[in-house]
Formats: sequence, structure tokens, C-alpha cells
Amino acid sequence: MATENEMKQGLLLAAAALEIASDWNLPAVQVEPPKEWALEGGGEDPADGWCGTYDLAKKLRELAA
Repeated sequence: MATENEMKQGLLLAAAALEIASDWNLPAVQVEPPKEWALEGGGEDPADGWCGTYDLAKKLRELAA
């Protein structure tokens, strides 16, 4: 189970990612997820803060479990 802080951070990232992905119809978003989450960049460079929306969704489901 994730800590309260991890869940809050995850929800904030999800909100930003959903807004960006919806506005631009993107498969990857630049929302600076924590590096320790090691998310795939969705075709973009994760070092620049990118993550694939699918990978982000998987991580958020993992945090919620």
C-alpha cells in the first residue's frame, strides 16, 4: 500500500497527465514523475520528464492496490 504522500503525488501527476493527454491527444506526457518509478517514456526521453500514459496508469493502479 502506498503512503498518503505517494498517493497525493500520484493523483496530482494523473490530473496533469490527463489534462495534457486529453488536450493534445498524446500517448506520452511531460509531467516529471518520480525517477524511482522508472516509467517508460512513451517514445520520448524519460530523463526529460516524459512518461507514457499507459505506464503512468499502471503505476497509479499499483499504488492504489
